[in-house]
Amino acid sequence: MNNKKSSNWFSLVWQRTARFFQINRRQWLIGLPIFSVVITLFSLLFLPDIIPIHYDSSWKIDRYGSKFELLLIPGVTILLSLFFGTFWKNRENTYPADIKIVLSLVILNLVQFFILILAWHHSFV
Repeated sequence: MNNKKSSNWFSLVWQRTARFFQINRRQWLIGLPIFSVVITLFSLLFLPDIIPIHYDSSWKIDRYGSKFELLLIPGVTILLSLFFGTFWKNRENTYPADIKIVLSLVILNLVQFFILILAWHHSFV
């Protein structure tokens, strides 16, 4: 019986979360790329021209590049948002797909934020 209650609770949370993403899908698909571009452009103002771009498995820098290479991630976020926005535009009951779309964009923004922090840290050390 306890297992049934936990299953019902999970189902209820899943449905509410899915409905939230379904209702606010347009705001997520517009807001996340804008946030990504704004954060990157703001960071470019303060970063030096050459920043670390790639690290090996022991976190040693093995490639440096231009700070403008950081604009690739917001570009990918914008392209994915446009693709997902048009692909799922008129579909009904795509709650799991909406959650996966938004979470993929959130994860991409988190990776970008992590890269910006590393670039910031190594540019002033």
